[in-house]
Amino acid sequence: WMLDGQGQPMSKSKGNVVEPGKVVKEHGADALRFYLLKTSAPWEDIPFQMDGVKNARKTLNVLWNVVNFATTYMAIDSFDPQRVTKDMAKPHLNQEDAWLISRTEKLKNEFTRQVNALELHKAGRALEQYILDDLSRWYVRLIRDRMWSEEGNAGKLAAYRTLYDAIMDTTLLLAPICPHLAEEVYQHMDGTKPSVHMMDWPASDLTLVDERLEKAMALVQEIVETITRERQLRNVKLRWPMKRVVIKVSSNDMIQPLKALEGILRSQANVKAVEYVGAGEEWAETRLNVVPNPMAIGKVYRQWASKIAVLLQSRPAATIKESMQRGEYSLGIEGQMVKIEPNMVSFTISLPKDVHSAPFSGGELYLDFEVTKEIEAEGFAREIIRRVQQTRKDMGLDVEEFIRVEVRADPRVAEYVKIWKPHIMAEVRAKALELVMEAKGERVGKWEIEGEKVEIGVTSLNLKDAIKELAKVPGITPKAAEALVDAGVRSPGEIRHLGEERLEEITKLPKAEVRKALHHFDRSQETCRAVPEGTGRTMERTEMLPYLLRIPRMNEVKAEMLYDAGYDSLEKLEKADREGLKDVPGLGSKTIDEVVRYIAEGGLQGCVPCPQCGREASAGELVCPDCGTSLRPAAQEEEPERPKVQGLQEGCSYLLKDDRPDRSYALFVEQLKKGRRGFCITRNYPVKVRSKYEFGDTPMIWLSNVGKEDSLRPKDLEKLNYTLEQFFSQGQGIVLLDGLEYLITNNNFLTVLRFVQSLRDQVAISNSIMLMVLNPSTLDANELNLLEKEVDGVL
Repeated sequence: WMLDGQGQPMSKSKGNVVEPGKVVKEHGADALRFYLLKTSAPWEDIPFQMDGVKNARKTLNVLWNVVNFATTYMAIDSFDPQRVTKDMAKPHLNQEDAWLISRTEKLKNEFTRQVNALELHKAGRALEQYILDDLSRWYVRLIRDRMWSEEGNAGKLAAYRTLYDAIMDTTLLLAPICPHLAEEVYQHMDGTKPSVHMMDWPASDLTLVDERLEKAMALVQEIVETITRERQLRNVKLRWPMKRVVIKVSSNDMIQPLKALEGILRSQANVKAVEYVGAGEEWAETRLNVVPNPMAIGKVYRQWASKIAVLLQSRPAATIKESMQRGEYSLGIEGQMVKIEPNMVSFTISLPKDVHSAPFSGGELYLDFEVTKEIEAEGFAREIIRRVQQTRKDMGLDVEEFIRVEVRADPRVAEYVKIWKPHIMAEVRAKALELVMEAKGERVGKWEIEGEKVEIGVTSLNLKDAIKELAKVPGITPKAAEALVDAGVRSPGEIRHLGEERLEEITKLPKAEVRKALHHFDRSQETCRAVPEGTGRTMERTEMLPYLLRIPRMNEVKAEMLYDAGYDSLEKLEKADREGLKDVPGLGSKTIDEVVRYIAEGGLQGCVPCPQCGREASAGELVCPDCGTSLRPAAQEEEPERPKVQGLQEGCSYLLKDDRPDRSYALFVEQLKKGRRGFCITRNYPVKVRSKYEFGDTPMIWLSNVGKEDSLRPKDLEKLNYTLEQFFSQGQGIVLLDGLEYLITNNNFLTVLRFVQSLRDQVAISNSIMLMVLNPSTLDANELNLLEKEVDGVL
């Protein structure tokens, strides 16, 4: 049974039924499926809780965030899982990598076993725990700093490989439960097959499971959680480092595994030092105190009880304890020896100032919360870093972009910023950090940190693209490219003018790499040629388009159309004539004239000098190899000749350029009232459209990814084309297409343009009418021009 939140069976008569469609609309089908599967065993009643669906969605969002994290950094370093294999990564795995691999293999084994036993709820819970606890809250936290190491760093590549495999295995396990999300993740991460559901089920390799490592890591996690909890209890910020933690273990077998993971412990607990105390030992800095028991002493030595208590407290507690452990302890008082029995004293341990104790499963922790000047300085530095990073995020800066930072702060904080300046700059990718009287920048923020007022100004330096271009030169590493940018170099061509000695001085590269970079430019200059070998061969799109874009009046869309029309080699292009070019969609008469003229004048046959620096460049280069000046002629668009439209004509397609679709719906309804059959494709929810306009029983398709009846995913253009083809085959009619921008966003402009071309032909053949609505501001001038040429009229 499906029960409500109070455990009562759902019933229409009780009014406690929850509509699945509403849940799916609000939280998604995947979240609902995941919740229902993991909540109860298949044979048990399900007490439905909306909060449970929300939590399931949160779990799936966590996985999506992990995927975003992975793809962002993998894209930065051009990580290729086909090139960086598991065997290549194995020698460079860190402890955390081996731990996640162990946890992943154990998950695959457990998940498969539970599914085979039909214990689907246990399988779902195991997967959720892995996503939240192992993958997101622990492993991703551990590897964040490794993501900023040198490109090609073996340790970083090993982390990429480990994370990639973990996400892929998680996706495959998740696919039967959450097919939509799994498909999206698979296409982001791999996509070698048409669908994730065509992949093999992930088999587990239990030889990779390391129980000892998992046990040690669990202990580290517990210690980190304990320290975090104690910080919160004492209102100590997590971002501020702790002086030290002393771990007193109950078994000496724990010490070595903990030391092996000490780096993880220090980074995640944010402590400067870790000390260990063996089993049965006492920490040297604790103080043993003796506590006299007046009642017990008074029963034996009545008149001396108070004096004995004072004497005991004045003696070393450790001496008293050791003596009593050996047998007895005696005191001399007024010429007589008195024996101290065990019940007359007890012992306590006191900790140094600012030190607090906390128990954990493996013993006890002593946490030193003393805030020294050094710790305070580091704490303020981290607070500054957080504010700058938040400002970067608010500005929408790419993670690779560099910035300039200005800070205004009171003298104490300013001094701390000076001490930690190199660290702050490295963390926030700043090329300059200045202490000023008034902070200025593209974005300025004001904060109060621990009672100190701070102003921070951030300005983007826009150096990312220049560094990427310089790093493309053979021999120039990303670090060397950054050094060149710091020296004022902005384009690859400027490297050649530096000379060997200066280039070596700036980049600190070995002589062999410096010479490789300079030789690249010498060789390029000597071998400038417009036409590559084998001009008759079919060229790849990316290889051919630069030659086309050097033609006057040409733009990217026209070049794409030329290539798709069969002009995919230089030989075919040289043989092009006016009659043949007229058949290419999107080419006006003026552009055709320029193509013919350019070819006749030998534009494809020779090198041309750069107008800026005079360097010769081939016909296939769009920018000067030396100075980076664009060699493309400015694209010009001829105004299309549009027919004057008077009313809607049968057999015609129309483009309505409107910010809102109201006018198109009015025209559509007007035709319906005249008795014409209609068909509406809309981005708006059909129920709302029908309530606003008199559509009657006119069929509608809703362009949406929700997967409801009478909806169609925007990427399914073939299905949409087939549906409209069936409509047109039944005779005259009118079609309203409201959602052209949505189709273009989810596909691409050229794909949708071809779709429109196909529809226009069907409209003409069936003597029907088609209305297409478009907000003209969503396309650039070239695209809008091409689209207008494919319709019979613009309204």
